[in-house]
Amino acid sequence: MELTAYGYYYVSRRRIAPERTYARLYQYIMPTQQMRPSVVAPSGEHQDIPTIDGHIWAPVDDESTNVYNFIFSFDTSSPLTEKFIREEEEFFGRGETDFIPGTFRLKRNASNDYLIDRDLQRQGNFSGVVGVNTQGYALQEGMGKVVDRSQEFLTSTDRAIVTMRRLMLEATRTVEAGGRPPGVDIDASLRAGV
Repeated sequence: MELTAYGYYYVSRRRIAPERTYARLYQYIMPTQQMRPSVVAPSGEHQDIPTIDGHIWAPVDDESTNVYNFIFSFDTSSPLTEKFIREEEEFFGRGETDFIPGTFRLKRNASNDYLIDRDLQRQGNFSGVVGVNTQGYALQEGMGKVVDRSQEFLTSTDRAIVTMRRLMLEATRTVEAGGRPPGVDIDASLRAGV
């Protein structure tokens, strides 16, 4: 993990086959954005369209946040296709049929336990919830509106979460003291070579 003038970045690795390793570069941009490039599909195969995707978390009030997901091709000779977008959205649990008609609300939600599928769980899907982002929603919404973090047990795999929380706490102290927190001063980021 490397701290930067705008937040941090890290690289994680995961073995996807005996002789193949998947590496992911993840960037957290203060105060509310995450993004990562991708040239490998979730299957471990080469991805025809190289992308950058991520999330923007926009607080609504003290207890609610809207999450905006984005994706774009970083190679102008390989633009996103309708097929690629449809497959990505289905993989993440945001396909055309995943929403309650006429709303932005997912059919898999807290009111129906995210349509957890115990058979799917027994077959190797750890959560039993379809859609990578839907699994994230289940965890985030399942915590409730305000969480007592004193009861939380974080491990080494949660290093990015710990770092983000520390940066946010430092930023609030900076603002309280009348300063400018990381990520809002573009000139400082440019001077730092970001």
